[in-house]
Amino acid sequence: AYFLLSFAYILPIEATKNKRKYEQLEHERMTAELQYLKAQINPHFLFNGINSVYHLIGQDDTLAKNSLLRFSDLLRYQLYECNADFTDLEKEISYLEDYVAMEKIRKGDDVDIQFVVENELENAKIAPLLLMPFVENAFKYLSDFDEKANEVHITLHAKAAQIEFTIENTYEREIVEQRSNKSKGIGLENVRKRLALIYPEQHDLQTAQTEEHFQVSLTINTINTK
Repeated sequence: AYFLLSFAYILPIEATKNKRKYEQLEHERMTAELQYLKAQINPHFLFNGINSVYHLIGQDDTLAKNSLLRFSDLLRYQLYECNADFTDLEKEISYLEDYVAMEKIRKGDDVDIQFVVENELENAKIAPLLLMPFVENAFKYLSDFDEKANEVHITLHAKAAQIEFTIENTYEREIVEQRSNKSKGIGLENVRKRLALIYPEQHDLQTAQTEEHFQVSLTINTINTK
């Protein structure tokens, strides 16, 4: 009887220990995967940024210098602000605005670029560089119409503990196929995995397209605050 009582006492303790060990291992796995996904972003961004500045050199050196300054600000943000799991939403917005400004310099009047921000949240947090792959892809696969508008329209609304992010660009199938073959990229797949790990069941990601327009809509239902 004493043995049975001891066994009945020890069994729940061991089960609790095993559960805690499993939870710790799962946390470590998720942390390692997030670090791997975040590490992939930097070289992906570096390649695109350097490529953008390269194409300006010799064509318009003033624009190339301005783009390089913007690019250095973007790199500074990545190096010093993106090591934590979350960053200030305001800083992330400024980062995106710098990137869009650099693209405006590069594209000139050939593209209608709009970025509308409404942020009503104070001290809001977001996973760093979460939205960047959508912006990069919009410009990567942007159309090159001669007689029709080439557009990238971005909106970000943050209110009532929710972020609503929408980005839409015009595209041509030939450009998408050509650039997809040259570079498979890791952008969208990367961000899908990060969303699943950081905001499980707290986000909604939708894509839609017509013959000439591609749209991404992302809603994040919870935001960490200070």
